[in-house]
Amino acid sequence: MTVRQAHSLPDRNDDRGPRPDTMITMLGLSKLFAGLTLVALPGTMAQTWFGAGRNSPPLRITLRSLGARDLAIAAGLLTSTDRLPWLWASVLADSADASASVIALRVLPPTRLIPAVLLALSAATSGAIAAQHMVATRPGR
Repeated sequence: MTVRQAHSLPDRNDDRGPRPDTMITMLGLSKLFAGLTLVALPGTMAQTWFGAGRNSPPLRITLRSLGARDLAIAAGLLTSTDRLPWLWASVLADSADASASVIALRVLPPTRLIPAVLLALSAATSGAIAAQHMVATRPGR
């Protein structure tokens, strides 16, 4: 097995691993859950994520905005007939979240931010792998 084969997703007819469609659906559902939680419970999310800010109106507005972004991406991932642009939007959003959290490590506790960084990086990586597979298996390629 080549290195490229070891790092690629299985073909659609291969039952040895997650199918790209399943990965995309799971990513969409996780975005849906995160988006709903951020929109509905921004104070709780602020407390969980940052350890403070439960009553900060600017932080609550920011978290609701992130939630709305995740809901829009979830809608695209779960309902669009062409999910590739939505996958790349998800990868970009998750990469931005990870980057912002790394920058915030200078002023916020690592115990709160490191899990957020790891979660965002794993979501970005999953999305990029699924997108890469979609591009490689598109008709006409």
